[in-house]
Amino acid sequence: LDKENQPLIQNLIHTIEAYRCVGSPINKLRAWMGELYNSDTYAKIILKRINVMAERNSEWNSCIMDKNLKKFMHELSNQDLIVQKDFVDNDEKKKYYKTPIFDILQILSVTEAK
Repeated sequence: LDKENQPLIQNLIHTIEAYRCVGSPINKLRAWMGELYNSDTYAKIILKRINVMAERNSEWNSCIMDKNLKKFMHELSNQDLIVQKDFVDNDEKKKYYKTPIFDILQILSVTEAK
């Protein structure tokens, strides 16, 4: 974070704060995270359902969340919470996938602890 061509810490903080709001789908996102390793197809269905429910929720503004995600990493959106990155391993270019949602959920769980 905060390095050249990397997300800004302030944008991560704004994204975390948006997920902290009343009506945020953080519990459903935990289920989505758990399903990522089991079934990509089912994980996509869960995320689609999360977005439909979030759009109907008058307490949580999914449009603002989408803007926060795009500010944090332009490839992210409510519909696609996974980004593809490239890296070089033994002179071979490879791809990997990541999501900031795990980190966001971890930060929220630690900062919400009583």
